[in-house]
Amino acid sequence: MMSFLYLVLSVSVASLSLQVLAALAQDGEAIRFASPSLRDDAAVVLAAVTQSGWALEFVPHRWQGDAAVVLAAVRQEGGSLACAAEALQANREVVLAAVAAPHEDPWREATALHFASPELRADKVLEQRNDAVFKLKLDLVELLGEG
Repeated sequence: MMSFLYLVLSVSVASLSLQVLAALAQDGEAIRFASPSLRDDAAVVLAAVTQSGWALEFVPHRWQGDAAVVLAAVRQEGGSLACAAEALQANREVVLAAVAAPHEDPWREATALHFASPELRADKVLEQRNDAVFKLKLDLVELLGEG
């Protein structure tokens, strides 16, 4: 009897995890409504930040300091660098990915570099890269008539 109950509970938990992953594929920020144990699950966290970089705001602090998770988040939404651990805001690879990433609003392009460490904000190569990406996006907005 005990092994049957364990099997039923195991299937239920697996089914719930699949439902959560399916929901996060549609809206990564929905992770804020997941149970604490699911918000601390690596697969769930990666699914959320891959769909919406801003989901990084709603995951446990340990994931905000995980380079793979933060890279996935900033590649999806550069401004989510704001939610990364301070050490990763000082990581050149992470900041470069954030600066080059798409942003919800082209007018907020500078947000990624704004949340970088002071040392990286002063980095001329990063500043030039940020300015070049911003100019390209402004040109695109003007071309598409969305400005």
